[in-house]
Amino acid sequence: MEWLQDKVNTRGKGKTSTDSGAATRAPLAPGIDPGGAAARGQSAELIDENIAAGFAQGVAGMKGASPAQRQADEARVAAEINVTLQRSGVPPVQVIFERRPAGKGGMFAARTWSLHINLAQFHDPRKRVAMLGTVYHEARHAEQYFDAIRVAARLYPGKSARHLADWIAGRGAYVPPLAIIEAARQRPAAPGEGDKWFAFYFGEDATTHRDARALSKYMGAKGRALNAELAQLQAQRDTMRREGHDLQPHVITEFRARYKRTWPQITKAFEAYEALADEVDANKAKNMAIDAIMETP
Repeated sequence: MEWLQDKVNTRGKGKTSTDSGAATRAPLAPGIDPGGAAARGQSAELIDENIAAGFAQGVAGMKGASPAQRQADEARVAAEINVTLQRSGVPPVQVIFERRPAGKGGMFAARTWSLHINLAQFHDPRKRVAMLGTVYHEARHAEQYFDAIRVAARLYPGKSARHLADWIAGRGAYVPPLAIIEAARQRPAAPGEGDKWFAFYFGEDATTHRDARALSKYMGAKGRALNAELAQLQAQRDTMRREGHDLQPHVITEFRARYKRTWPQITKAFEAYEALADEVDANKAKNMAIDAIMETP
């Protein structure tokens, strides 16, 4: 999940799919009571096995990727994840399929209430199931953030959506559309519900959260720059060797030392990012969804 909003659709590269409200739903998975809380989404969350099973039934037919059904698959997964969010009481998200850097499967953008999914990876048959899990992972982040706002709505019942937006901005967090805040006001959290995410995004844990994400983002950029420099050096060396020359030894030695010195720092920053409470939780949800998809005929 990247909280710094990417620029999307600036060159027509991104494609947007939204829930039309007409998703075709398979029957509920065996064992789910149609009249129970898990089916209604009143108290269950995406981390609930029953909710994950419902999503799995909706997307299991998409395990394979085919060039002939790219648009249909995009529309279907967008509809299915919004049906899943609806069952958990979370407002629908906009789902945008776009070109993204290698290794970046997806992100949730709180400011636009949208999921951004790596277009190439989603349509790669080898990565389709993992990417369906990524969609679920990013949707779980939306739910986490919505639950945090629901706690704010309970703590400050007299604040309007606009006032809550100003309060969120004052906490240094990203402000979602007012319609999302209003939806949280209409469904404030019960005592004890969502307190973990409130502390994580707006409270005592927010500084640690932001610092870890900022460092991970910075070190990730540093790692990509190092890899680009490595590729450039290799290309330069190949060209020089074809002409009967070679790079000066000190150039290679200096780069190797810098690479060896920096990469452990990058690894440490990434591990700290993965250890964040929201990532641990969303990865659990992702793995739960993948397992359910694989088990669904």
